[in-house]
Amino acid sequence: MKHNRIGIGILVLAVLVSMVFIPSVSAQKEDSYSVTAEEAFKHANANMISFIAAKALNFENWAGASIDPKPIELYDINGQKLFYQFSVYKEKKLIGTIDIYANKTLGNSFNDIAFDPTPYKASEAMKKSKEIAKKNYPKIIQLEKSNQPI
Repeated sequence: MKHNRIGIGILVLAVLVSMVFIPSVSAQKEDSYSVTAEEAFKHANANMISFIAAKALNFENWAGASIDPKPIELYDINGQKLFYQFSVYKEKKLIGTIDIYANKTLGNSFNDIAFDPTPYKASEAMKKSKEIAKKNYPKIIQLEKSNQPI
């Protein structure tokens, strides 16, 4: 019986606390959640330095590396910017990438690190996208080619 009262008390407290925070969060403009490329670059550098200083696994060769400040911007299927992908170079050789989220609502800014990545090839991605579109949406592709309204 005593456990039920404690559990109910905690539940009521959690509901009250969430009611306090929800209005303040939803009152902000959506663009206030956006992360600029400059901010993301700072986060990428801070994460890289942190991993190197902590002697994290696989970061042995990253000392002396630098991050290209011009990231690739990657978007979700709705056209919203999802994350920035920064290339990491050492002696002019690509040794890794660091992905930083472009939206504060996605949680921690750090998304992913890749070691010895294959460089992103936009032309191959476009070619593959067109192949998939032709296969999955042939009627729409035909209408677009004939300049008829979809």
